[in-house]
Amino acid sequence: MTSNIFSEIQNGYNFLTKTEKKIADCILSDPNRFTGLSITELSKECDVSQGSINNFSKKFCNGGFSDLKIKVAGDISRLTHEPFSTIDKSSSLKAALRNRINDTVDAFNNSYEINDERVIKKACDDIIKAERVAVYGVYQSGIVARDLCYQLIQLGIPAYYQEDTLMGAVSASLLKENCLLIALSSSGETKEIIDAVNLARENGAKALGITSNKFSPLASICDSILLSAGSGWSISERYNEVRMSQMLLCDTICSYIRSVIGESGSIHYYKIQKILSSHSVKND
Repeated sequence: MTSNIFSEIQNGYNFLTKTEKKIADCILSDPNRFTGLSITELSKECDVSQGSINNFSKKFCNGGFSDLKIKVAGDISRLTHEPFSTIDKSSSLKAALRNRINDTVDAFNNSYEINDERVIKKACDDIIKAERVAVYGVYQSGIVARDLCYQLIQLGIPAYYQEDTLMGAVSASLLKENCLLIALSSSGETKEIIDAVNLARENGAKALGITSNKFSPLASICDSILLSAGSGWSISERYNEVRMSQMLLCDTICSYIRSVIGESGSIHYYKIQKILSSHSVKND
C-alpha cells in the first residue's frame, strides 16, 4: 500500500516548524478546500511564503505544490473523519479501554501505510547477515529495544542491548564492518543514540533506525529507517502509541526472520526455552 499523505502529516506534526504547521493545519482541517486553492491564495490564508509552501510540498511528496494537491486529492477517500474522543474522568473504564484499542489499531494501520516493503525486507536481511547486532534505546524506546534484543537472541542472532547511555558511545566505537546497530528513538533526536550511530558508522558498521520522525537527525544518518506511527488523534498518548508501533515493527521483523532461518532457528529457540524453563519453579 502506498503512503497516505494524511498519516504522514499527522505522524510528523509535532516535529514540524511553526510555518509548516500552518500549512499542515490547512490540509488536515479541510482537504477538499485545500485542493481548490492556488499557491497565492494558500500563501495569504496561512500567512506563509510561497517558498515555504514549495518546501513543504517537497518534504511530503518530493514535488511541487501541484504534486502536493494531487496527492491530497488522491488520498481524501482514505481520510478518517471521526477521531475517537479523548479519555476523561467521565469515561467508563470499558469505554477507555475501547478508545485505547481503537487508537492503537489506527497507529498500527498508519505504521503499515508509511513503511515500504523493500525497507522492511532490507532491515531483516541486514540483521540476518550481521556478525553482531547492537540494540540501543532509552526511556520508553529502551523497553522496546530490550525486548527486541531478547527476541533476536532467541533466534540465535548474536545481539546485545546497551542500557548505559555513557557506555553506549564506547561500545558503539567497537562495532566494525559486518556489524549492525539498531537505534530506537521516538523523536529521532536523542543525543546519546545519535552519537552512538555516528561512531558505529565511522567504523563501517551499518545502522537501522526505528523512529516516528522521518525528518529527524537519526533518520538522516541511518542506512535504513522504519517509521513507527501514532494514531494522529491524541497528543498526550502519542508516545505510548509510537511505542506500541515500535513493538509491532520489531515483532514483525523477528517473525519474518524466524521463517527465513527455518529449522536452525527453531533448534536454537527450543534450546533457549529449555534453559529458561530450568529456572522456573514447578509444582510436583
